[in-house]
Amino acid sequence: MAKRSTTPPPPEPKSGIFSLLRQSGLGTLVVVCGLLGGTAWFLWQQVHRTVLTRGDYQLDLNEIELPPKPAWIRADVRAEALRDASLDPPLSLLDASLPERLAKAYGLHPWVSRVDGVQLTYPAHANIKLQYRRPIAMVELTNGLLPIDAAGTLLPPRDFDNHPDVLKYPRLAVNVGSPTAPAGTAWENPIILGGAQIAAAIEPLWNQAELQRLRWVEDLANVGSITRHYVLES
Repeated sequence: MAKRSTTPPPPEPKSGIFSLLRQSGLGTLVVVCGLLGGTAWFLWQQVHRTVLTRGDYQLDLNEIELPPKPAWIRADVRAEALRDASLDPPLSLLDASLPERLAKAYGLHPWVSRVDGVQLTYPAHANIKLQYRRPIAMVELTNGLLPIDAAGTLLPPRDFDNHPDVLKYPRLAVNVGSPTAPAGTAWENPIILGGAQIAAAIEPLWNQAELQRLRWVEDLANVGSITRHYVLES
């Protein structure tokens, strides 16, 4: 009896991801998307340097907008903040970290109490919303006067060199040493803070009452007492 020839059955389809894609017709789509993505990447590599250096994407110093400076600030806050933070214009508008970097730079300037927001727009422009500090008194030291605000923050003394209005502020005679922290930081001395708060409270009446000085003295009424208080002097 002749042997019957048998044909081996066809192999079962593989269940791998590529087989599924091929069977479903998605394989072609994946290949097309890959080609398009590669083309887009290649084109971006060719043009990104040109885009990054275009003037309308480059933020210059003159395109940074701050609130108008009050009369008591002589410093160039806009330029000094960038210089001290080592941010050299022009700055790229496409830098995702730029708003945070600008907010930090201006928040560290001694004349700025806080930054409320940074808005970038195209063509390159930055609108920085911030609050300025305001001097409230001058601390008398042996080597001159140092300005402070109502929170006892030391302000830049150079802005008051030969300033015509420097003597209109209350002077705090408190017999303390020079501050160890730089301008823009709180003067860590409760006597300074107390005097600043008093000066802020009586500010509307200071010139009207022709007052000149707020002196911190010992309580002479109680011998041996370490109590101190402030005396207004005209």
